[in-house]
Amino acid sequence: MSDNEVMFRPSGAEGWMNCTRWQSDPSESEYAAEGTMLHEVVASVLVQEINKMPEEISKPYASLTDEQAEAVEFCLDAVNSIEYAERWVETELDISSVTGEKGATGTPDLVLYNSADRWLTVVDFKFGRMPVPARYNKQLMIYAQAWKNANPDYDVRQVWLVIVQPRLNMVDHAEVTLSELLDIEYRAKDAVAVHGTGEATPGEKQCKWCRHAGRCEAQNQYVLTTVADDFVDASEGEALMRKMHNAIELVDQVDTATLARMTRAADLIEEWVGKVRQRSFDLLSAGQPVPGFKLVSGRAGNRKWKDPTEAAYGLAALGVDHNNIYKSEVLSPAQAEKLLPKDKRDELEKMVVRSEPKPVLASEHDKRPAIDVLNQFTLGDK
Repeated sequence: MSDNEVMFRPSGAEGWMNCTRWQSDPSESEYAAEGTMLHEVVASVLVQEINKMPEEISKPYASLTDEQAEAVEFCLDAVNSIEYAERWVETELDISSVTGEKGATGTPDLVLYNSADRWLTVVDFKFGRMPVPARYNKQLMIYAQAWKNANPDYDVRQVWLVIVQPRLNMVDHAEVTLSELLDIEYRAKDAVAVHGTGEATPGEKQCKWCRHAGRCEAQNQYVLTTVADDFVDASEGEALMRKMHNAIELVDQVDTATLARMTRAADLIEEWVGKVRQRSFDLLSAGQPVPGFKLVSGRAGNRKWKDPTEAAYGLAALGVDHNNIYKSEVLSPAQAEKLLPKDKRDELEKMVVRSEPKPVLASEHDKRPAIDVLNQFTLGDK
């Protein structure tokens, strides 16, 4: 059974372990496609390093943008900072011993084993911009337990979960106990055994990648209850609209406890709104009516040359100075870094600047330290 045919994949564990009605969303966004491509590049380089083929390592970078190349380098540096004796790169793993799904397999990004300390490390690369914590990460815990079950000859005393997120400049480590891994196995098997029974249980993690999101009545009621702070019926029509408008106006007036509760649900609400709009768009695109809505032409795309070479000749014929037709610029730091040996790359930092990171809203459980807003300005800034 291939990873794509598995119903209870580790990557969807937050869904099927938290809601018995959860089903994987088969649609793939451009972001998911890019993530898959970058995973393949990282895996290719790691395999080449194992096989000692340094002359081939530059080839996977050919089609990457500078930003993507930096993300790949960040992942590689994170891996090379971990001590290990053996490593398995995207190696198919039997996960049926953990989930109970017959013939199920999964493919962790990277598994490392340190024989000196008897440490097992499971690494996952995330190329999105939403923080993913390593602590009690169900996906990695399932992989870790499945690896232990499949490799009983290895003496594992400590297990580490590592999430590498280059676009957040973050590597999150979390230790997990052997008893916690055994517990995740029991819970996973129980979740698989009862899947498809009982009521749907909406929540941020399980609704995010569920194919029923935006059309699940339990999720609809959860969102409406959270926003309107009352149990409402979506069939109420105009009364519902009034309650929603009233809820929006009250945001600036609610106490902080209510605001915190609403903020915790904000990601789920945004996801729900996106699914609802996408569902209406898909129906209209298929020629099915959605009362009160229609498809219209959006803004035209930006202008670009049909053929840049022909355009250059055409501009010259129109009298544009040759020096103004073409522009040149210094290599970007990412491009320059690829031309230098690793022992000289640190010198680039003396010539590089970065814009200051902007504050973003995050959960209190986020690993990043809170900004001290009361003392962030110096006297010189006043």
